[in-house]
Amino acid sequence: EQKAQPASVQEYEYAKKAGYTGTYSQYQNEDANRKAAVARASNANAQGLTPYQQFTATQSISKDNQARTENAREMARQATLIDTA
Repeated sequence: EQKAQPASVQEYEYAKKAGYTGTYSQYQNEDANRKAAVARASNANAQGLTPYQQFTATQSISKDNQARTENAREMARQATLIDTA
Protein backbone atom coordinates (compact mmCIF):
# COMPACT_ATOMS: atom_id res chain seq x y z
CA GLU A 1 0.00 0.00 0.00
CA GLN A 2 1.53 3.30 -1.14
CA LYS A 3 1.22 6.39 1.06
CA ALA A 4 -0.19 9.52 -0.49
CA GLN A 5 2.40 12.17 -1.19
CA PRO A 6 2.28 15.50 0.66
CA ALA A 7 0.27 18.21 -1.05
CA SER A 8 3.40 20.22 -1.86
CA VAL A 9 4.90 17.26 -3.72
CA GLN A 10 1.66 16.71 -5.60
CA GLU A 11 1.58 20.39 -6.57
CA TYR A 12 5.20 20.20 -7.75
CA GLU A 13 4.47 17.10 -9.83
CA TYR A 14 1.47 18.84 -11.37
CA ALA A 15 3.59 21.90 -12.16
CA LYS A 16 6.24 19.66 -13.77
CA LYS A 17 3.58 18.06 -15.98
CA ALA A 18 2.44 21.56 -16.95
CA GLY A 19 5.97 22.48 -18.03
CA TYR A 20 7.72 23.75 -14.89
CA THR A 21 11.46 23.15 -15.26
CA GLY A 22 12.85 24.13 -11.85
CA THR A 23 13.81 21.92 -8.94
CA TYR A 24 11.53 21.06 -6.05
CA SER A 25 13.38 23.56 -3.83
CA GLN A 26 12.97 26.31 -6.41
CA TYR A 27 9.29 25.48 -6.70
CA GLN A 28 8.89 25.63 -2.90
CA ASN A 29 10.58 29.07 -2.78
CA GLU A 30 8.51 30.44 -5.65
CA ASP A 31 5.31 29.05 -4.16
CA ALA A 32 6.09 30.55 -0.74
CA ASN A 33 6.84 33.93 -2.34
CA ARG A 34 3.60 33.76 -4.35
CA LYS A 35 1.57 32.95 -1.23
CA ALA A 36 3.22 35.79 0.70
CA ALA A 37 2.45 38.24 -2.11
CA VAL A 38 -1.19 37.13 -2.16
CA ALA A 39 -1.41 37.57 1.62
CA ARG A 40 0.11 41.08 1.41
CA ALA A 41 -2.28 42.07 -1.35
CA SER A 42 -5.22 40.68 0.59
CA ASN A 43 -4.24 42.63 3.71
CA ALA A 44 -3.74 45.82 1.70
CA ASN A 45 -7.21 45.48 0.18
CA ALA A 46 -8.80 44.84 3.58
CA GLN A 47 -7.19 47.93 5.11
CA GLY A 48 -7.22 50.19 2.07
CA LEU A 49 -10.66 51.76 2.15
CA THR A 50 -11.25 54.83 0.05
CA PRO A 51 -12.17 58.01 1.93
CA TYR A 52 -15.78 57.63 0.79
CA GLN A 53 -15.89 54.02 2.02
CA GLN A 54 -14.47 55.16 5.37
CA PHE A 55 -17.09 57.91 5.59
CA THR A 56 -19.91 55.52 4.70
CA ALA A 57 -18.74 52.93 7.24
CA THR A 58 -18.44 55.58 9.95
CA GLN A 59 -21.92 56.90 9.20
CA SER A 60 -23.34 53.39 9.31
CA ILE A 61 -21.72 52.66 12.67
CA SER A 62 -22.95 55.98 14.04
CA LYS A 63 -26.55 55.33 12.94
CA ASP A 64 -26.45 51.82 14.37
CA ASN A 65 -25.09 53.10 17.69
CA GLN A 66 -27.74 55.82 17.86
CA ALA A 67 -30.54 53.33 17.22
CA ARG A 68 -29.20 50.91 19.85
CA THR A 69 -28.87 53.61 22.54
CA GLU A 70 -32.12 55.45 21.86
CA ASN A 71 -34.01 53.83 24.77
CA ALA A 72 -31.17 54.45 27.24
CA ARG A 73 -30.99 58.12 26.24
CA GLU A 74 -34.76 58.52 26.66
CA MET A 75 -34.63 56.92 30.12
CA ALA A 76 -31.79 59.27 31.12
CA ARG A 77 -33.81 62.25 29.87
CA GLN A 78 -36.84 61.18 31.87
CA ALA A 79 -34.73 60.57 35.01
CA THR A 80 -33.39 64.14 34.68
CA LEU A 81 -36.96 65.44 34.41
CA ILE A 82 -37.97 63.52 37.57
CA ASP A 83 -34.93 64.82 39.45
CA THR A 84 -35.70 68.38 38.36
CA ALA A 85 -39.35 68.09 39.45
